[in-house]
Amino acid sequence: NIQQGEELIVSFDIDARQWQDRWFNSIRAWKVERVTTANASPTTPSSLNIPSSSSPATTVPELIQENANDDLPF
Repeated sequence: NIQQGEELIVSFDIDARQWQDRWFNSIRAWKVERVTTANASPTTPSSLNIPSSSSPATTVPELIQENANDDLPF
């Protein structure tokens, strides 16, 4: 009895498989929970345990140069 506009937490698996030189994707939900006040508290980035990086982030031109020989269509 899921209602439109209701907030949910959905756990799912994504799977890709090849068949006759074509790829098909599947998304299967295996757990659906209603958001309650106990699990609705938003997580702020400051509360996450993310280690700080000492090296600067890679810029877009650097990524393009690194992948110049990449022939993937995406």
